[in-house]
Amino acid sequence: MAKKKISQLTTLPSPVADTDVIPIVSGGTTYKVPVSELPTGTDGKSAYQVAVDNGFVGNALAWLESLKGSDGVDGSDGADGSNGTNGTDFNYSTVEFSTDIDLSAPKVMEAVTVSSALTFTLIGTPQPFKPTYVRMTADGVNTPDFSEFAEWGSSLGWNNTDGVLNNVTFFHDGTEPCITILQSLTTAPAPSPAPSPSPSPSPSPSPSPSPSPAPAPAVARLEILTGAVESGNETDGYNYLMSTDGWSGSAVSAQNSLAGDGYIECVFDKVNGILGFKTVGEAGSYTSWNMGVYIDGASNTPKVVVAGSGGNTPNVSGSFSFPTYNKYRLRRSGTDVFVETSSDNGSTWESVHTYTGMSMELFPAAAGYVTGDGITVFRASGLT
Repeated sequence: MAKKKISQLTTLPSPVADTDVIPIVSGGTTYKVPVSELPTGTDGKSAYQVAVDNGFVGNALAWLESLKGSDGVDGSDGADGSNGTNGTDFNYSTVEFSTDIDLSAPKVMEAVTVSSALTFTLIGTPQPFKPTYVRMTADGVNTPDFSEFAEWGSSLGWNNTDGVLNNVTFFHDGTEPCITILQSLTTAPAPSPAPSPSPSPSPSPSPSPSPSPAPAPAVARLEILTGAVESGNETDGYNYLMSTDGWSGSAVSAQNSLAGDGYIECVFDKVNGILGFKTVGEAGSYTSWNMGVYIDGASNTPKVVVAGSGGNTPNVSGSFSFPTYNKYRLRRSGTDVFVETSSDNGSTWESVHTYTGMSMELFPAAAGYVTGDGITVFRASGLT
């Protein structure tokens, strides 16, 4: 095998150890020198030091950063993913009348006139606040058995007078199956004479005197529904219940407004509902309302919405509570708007708050906070 200089060796048969010897020929004599005795070379310069010697200014991290090239060209777009499944619309399905109540999804049963003994029973797995509605006309003889359902605080109870229409709502409140029963208004409470304008509420509300009976109030519809569901009809009145959780849901009148004297009234389906006025006939959260009455779900306490703030203040009179006072209205006389409430289904009214200086056009509005909350039997007088 031809001899090579050490510098010409590219590979060695095995790793070289300190105890290995390397033959060195000098002057015709061969010397065997241990690897450990060979002189050690000095360390070479790092690439960073070479860069500095050639004019680079900066520390090692800056030099490493300088080695990064510019971004490459973007690659082509990948193939589109497959379409997701369509979501389901929130709708109240219409079903045949049955005494078996399934609260797994919102439903409206076909209306029925009671003609025999009826016992209502919960079936299936209920979901919180997925109500079932049914309009039932009493026959004066048979009182339905709702004993499996706890009667909610706002319920007026079953009216078994022959021909009376009972609006029945079954729902589950997350703890137990519940029911509310309300009756449609058939006669209008007479407007009360306007009390003396007062910028602050009276500490002790007094019943408003009632003049001669007035004609039945007109049925008004709230055309703009945002997260709200309308039910009812022109004869019995319209109900507006929320189909979403949160105060984003509302129902507003865009065409019918109150420019002169008149009022709007309702029965609250349950807590967390608002009846009020806006100064614009368009959709919007309760924070854009200008006045109203609000049932606080945390305390079952009516509160008065502060004009222009969209918030609410505690019960201003300290003398009315929900559901003892089951009917509410906002009545305008001149430039004053009175918040009034009734504990006898509208026979007498008590004024609990007065808004003054209200000369603008007012648009009715309704809202609720939890799915199924809202107002029932909305009626009005004086709307144009």
